[in-house]
This record gives sequence, structure tokens and C-alpha cells, in this order.
Amino acid sequence: MNALTVQVDDREKKPFLFPATLRVWTGKSSRLVRVTVEKVRFDVGDYRLKEAPGLCVIERKGTAEELYRNLMDPKDSPRQARAFSRLARGSRFPYLLVETAASALLSMTDRTPEPERFLQRLSSATSRFGLHLILLPQTRTSASLRVAGTFALHLMVGHMAPVTEGEYDVRNSN
Repeated sequence: MNALTVQVDDREKKPFLFPATLRVWTGKSSRLVRVTVEKVRFDVGDYRLKEAPGLCVIERKGTAEELYRNLMDPKDSPRQARAFSRLARGSRFPYLLVETAASALLSMTDRTPEPERFLQRLSSATSRFGLHLILLPQTRTSASLRVAGTFALHLMVGHMAPVTEGEYDVRNSN
């Protein structure tokens, strides 16, 4: 693997920024891989690798309020459930990445009046659809968009890399 292409859904308003190169480790050796980005219309998710489109797909939610609306609004929650179902069916490792602090999930505001009910719905949805949940700080600057993009890229690449026997295999540890 000398190059990777990150595919970004073309409806992303302020997409993550990705590095031009990425150091990929295999065991104790590494190599520099060239990274390109292309915008594509997705049926599911917001980010994936062109080289493995069904392996790791990331659905991004920009705020806790957006996710709250998606899960709690009676008009939006059925649509979101269908989207989560497609994400689960379309990816071996589906991720829900929410740009928020954990404390914001439990904060009551005029936009999120039932935080504990919301958190229970979020937990139920991640369990029901087998989604991996990641919380990241909100991306407001180019620097934070680049950090989030680098993080997402490593996450996707990590699912492609073979695990060296014993190095990361926690099933073998006591």
C-alpha cells in the first residue's frame, strides 16, 4: 500500500482535513503512504477509504444537539434509525463520531431538555446497530479539522492493518 484515498461524502459542509502523507506501521517497521481525498455521494456514512469501502465507515455528527434531534425528534428518529441500520449493514466496523464533550451529553439545555433519556436512546442505538461511539472535541479551526482528520484516517487504516501476533492481541494477555 503506497497510497490511500479518503472518500468524503459530498454533503459534508465542513469536512475534516487529511494529511498529505501518513506513516503506517506494520510491526516494528513503517512506511510513508501518500493520501488523497475525493468527494463522493455516499448512501451511508461520511468518511471511508476507497481501498476498503465496506470495512470502516464513519458517520459524523457535528454537535450533541444534532444527534439529540436525530434521536429524539419523532419526525427525525425513524430516518436516523434507517441511516444507522444502513451504516451497520454497509460496514464491518461502523463508527458514530460525535463532536462533543461527554459532559454535554448530560447537560440540560433548551435544545436538549431530556439528557438522560437521550443518553439511554444513544446507548440503545449503538448497541442495537453495533456502532462504535467516539466523542471528539468540536472542530472549529483548520488545525482541529486536521487533527480530527488524522485521527479518523488512523482509525480507518488501523482496521486494514494486520495485527502482529501478540503485539496488540489482548485476547492473549492475562
